Amino acid sequence: MTKIFVSHSTNDPKIVECFNEHFLRLALGVTEEQIYCTSVKGTLRIGEHFNDEILENLVNSDVVIFLITKKFLESNYCLAELGAAWALKKKVYPLLLDKLDFNVVNSTPFNGKQSIKVSEPSSIVQLADELSRLDTIGSSNSAQLNAKADLLFNVIKDNENTSEVPSVEEFTQLKKDLKVAQNYMNQQENTVVKLKKEVEDLKLTKDSKEVLKYELQGDSDKQTFENHIIKIRSYLKNIDPIVISAIYHENFNKDEEFWISNPDRIKELSASQLLSVDYDDFEINYNSEHPKLKKCVDLLLKLDNFLANSNKLIDSLEDEFEDVISLKNINFWDRFFKVKVIV
Repeated sequence: MTKIFVSHSTNDPKIVECFNEHFLRLALGVTEEQIYCTSVKGTLRIGEHFNDEILENLVNSDVVIFLITKKFLESNYCLAELGAAWALKKKVYPLLLDKLDFNVVNSTPFNGKQSIKVSEPSSIVQLADELSRLDTIGSSNSAQLNAKADLLFNVIKDNENTSEVPSVEEFTQLKKDLKVAQNYMNQQENTVVKLKKEVEDLKLTKDSKEVLKYELQGDSDKQTFENHIIKIRSYLKNIDPIVISAIYHENFNKDEEFWISNPDRIKELSASQLLSVDYDDFEINYNSEHPKLKKCVDLLLKLDNFLANSNKLIDSLEDEFEDVISLKNINFWDRFFKVKVIV
């Protein structure tokens, strides 16, 4: 699955939102999972080590798209991402907005690289054609693509930054800052590679339970919580909602028996050994001996136990989300696991 990293200034929120939602997702059919953009709510994982997460996603991306505005050029962090993408030899697409000319990249590693100056909607369509040519995306509806290109172009025009482009002296200093940031990103990349190797080595020498404990343990309670969430979500995304609901009721809502009127689907899930069905008492249970479900439930119970001993973390999360932080709460499953529980 192609992974697209969108590098941008957080001070260009309307442009970034329109680019992601209307152009990438609606016009080009790119899925949410294929896009890494830190301005999208929920992209940055809970915890304090967002630098490492951004670098890891940049390393694992196939394509990097730069939304270069005047605010982008004023951001050391954006320039660091630019330098890191160059160092990692990524396939990049610099889009020049805010009526910027091609000379703004002359003092960057992209000097001489083909950029797209967004001066009209057809410039945006040019990017779609390029992505399609490289099989980054599939074919798209030309009428919808043109309509979304017009919309994005108008949003770009409405949000143009009229401030002056940085002076030569300012840009020279930014270039120096870029080099420092680039060295830092290279060091962080080496750290990520080293840690990945350590995990693989650990998997070869330790049993699976020890490896899981190592993977879930974070530098803080928030990070440990988020590690649990990510691991559980990876299991739940491939499990049928009926089975998920049976797991929820049997482990976290034991007072309520679970039943749903969908005989064909229940019969299919039962035949796949995912469900056991008591037609006399109208009760559906998940198969606790199924290997995948067993691992998933084990993770859920580990998280439940972790939360039971993390009062400060719960207070913090309940204050942030203004909701009860508990696996008994179906809103918890929706918010953190991205699944709907049937009640």
